[in-house]
Amino acid sequence: MTDDRMPYGRWCMEADAADAQREDLVPLAELPGLASGRATLSRALELLQEAPSRPAALDEAREAIRTALEQVPQTGRDQHCHEYRWRSGDAPVCSVKTCGRCAPIRAARDRQAAR
Repeated sequence: MTDDRMPYGRWCMEADAADAQREDLVPLAELPGLASGRATLSRALELLQEAPSRPAALDEAREAIRTALEQVPQTGRDQHCHEYRWRSGDAPVCSVKTCGRCAPIRAARDRQAAR
């Protein structure tokens, strides 16, 4: 069985070049995950301040930090973004919700759909 797909390395270079030309993105600072992540981190800080008098607050703070990491977008492409999109047949976005490349594309698509 032969694979008619472009070699992975060349595909990555072409995908990066195409991404550099995109203009329809939502800036990272405007992504919904940033605001919710910031609020979750604020809660984690409050819990850490409670820790001396309430040791269980440490576990709650750790959970809040994990939750924030699932909300706050990365500043760049997720380490698995290229591979996911290449393996899934040139998918427009990867499966990582916080991917700094794909989150702005998803947000732009959602804004467009809401209009």
